[in-house]
Amino acid sequence: MVDFLIQNQYFAIFVGLLLGGETILLPALYFSAIGQLNIWFIILIMIVATVISDTIWYFLGFGLSEGVSWIKLSQRKREIMERYSTLFSERALFLLFMSKFVYGTRVVAQILCGVYKIDFKKYFIINLAGIAALTAFYAVGIRLFGIAADLIPAFHKNAKLSFAAGAIVILLVHIAVSIYLKRKSFYLE
Repeated sequence: MVDFLIQNQYFAIFVGLLLGGETILLPALYFSAIGQLNIWFIILIMIVATVISDTIWYFLGFGLSEGVSWIKLSQRKREIMERYSTLFSERALFLLFMSKFVYGTRVVAQILCGVYKIDFKKYFIINLAGIAALTAFYAVGIRLFGIAADLIPAFHKNAKLSFAAGAIVILLVHIAVSIYLKRKSFYLE
């Protein structure tokens, strides 16, 4: 099995992204940054896997009614679903786009787009724009990480430190965006 994964690393990453999302993406981006994987393949795989995954969640929501009980969802997802669904009738496409940048809201946004029967063509275009924006965000982060690694020789000596520094920068930007969105009342309090 290990040999299969090594020989088919991009396929393994694709399957991992379908099932695990960002949990798989960050290590793949790290290995791209240090030259072990092709960044363009990783970006392509990320886009395709995200589109497929999001579309599945959309159609799952499409099959549900607005009054559905969210019993099967985790407690966290249920709380997000309740807060998010109130805003959704007014700002569905905007929230869909922004869900790419706020951890824990992506799947909920896909399901709600289906539940509220958002036109699939509009949904797909806005979702793809959000995926492209997130991909650009990650690509810029990896590029900056690579520039920093070239400028600071210590980054090459200690890969763990360089990965941690890059991950911290991306995490801080992600937290800042989440705080900004929360202050702009994109969440219900």
